[in-house]
Amino acid sequence: RLQAHLPEAVRLVMVKADGCVAVHADGGAYKPLNWMNAPNRIVEDDEGGVWTVTGPKGERL
Repeated sequence: RLQAHLPEAVRLVMVKADGCVAVHADGGAYKPLNWMNAPNRIVEDDEGGVWTVTGPKGERL
């Protein structure tokens, strides 16, 4: 699998009703920078508000 790294920036994270997750830039483009198809597991840590999205094959976003 490809390894992707996005530098720290303002992002829009969309969690769709079907379980897909998409990460968009703040630049007005309609295509996501990164995405994961459903089903996904989303966990938010207790302290820093960091989300971890894990796909069915163990990949993380």
